[in-house]
Amino acid sequence: DAKGGISTLKGLVQDVPLFCGAAKTWTNLFVAPDTNAGFDLLLGHPWALGNSVSIVERESGTYVVF
Repeated sequence: DAKGGISTLKGLVQDVPLFCGAAKTWTNLFVAPDTNAGFDLLLGHPWALGNSVSIVERESGTYVVF
């Protein structure tokens, strides 16, 4: 899991439309047990590659660039 532990996934929801502002992307969502991970949705490298997304780190913050 994202915390370095091991979790069992409960399911998969495929081809989900995901909007980031005006940009519409597609992803598969894996359903995990409620583990108080500190986030609601974690988008990984396959989503970024499949949607030509870059993550840009600046002093003013972190930005998603399409």
